[in-house]
Amino acid sequence: MAISPDGQWFATSAHSEPEVKLWMVATGEVVHTLNLSNSSDRISALVFSPDSKTLATGIFGQASSAETPQTFWDVATGQNIYTLTQSANPTHHNWFSNRYLVSTIAFTPDGQTLITSDQNRAIRLLGTPRNIPESAPFQTQYKS
Repeated sequence: MAISPDGQWFATSAHSEPEVKLWMVATGEVVHTLNLSNSSDRISALVFSPDSKTLATGIFGQASSAETPQTFWDVATGQNIYTLTQSANPTHHNWFSNRYLVSTIAFTPDGQTLITSDQNRAIRLLGTPRNIPESAPFQTQYKS
């Protein structure tokens, strides 16, 4: 679950479903249901951009998927803005783990960079749709 910085929205997902529900806080109603293009993928992490206009989802690709994409959604319309995948950025294939679960995602305060971490202890700095690409992953020594 994630709550938008402006307090108007919250997003929920079940790890067993390939969708996110966007709720309006004021009414408690589901305004949008965001469906992943690959029905075997699952949402593993959610975060709103600092301006509350974009929702980023960390996706866990199933065994049939060679990628672990990050998807950006327009909160107002519920439309997919951009899906960052290895095939969309073939020169930066090292960004993508070997189907490891993206466990945490966060935006930088300026909203220009998305930071992800996964079960392989890799941290990635990813440019947002207006600022792609940024960096290759690096391994950390943190203990979970």
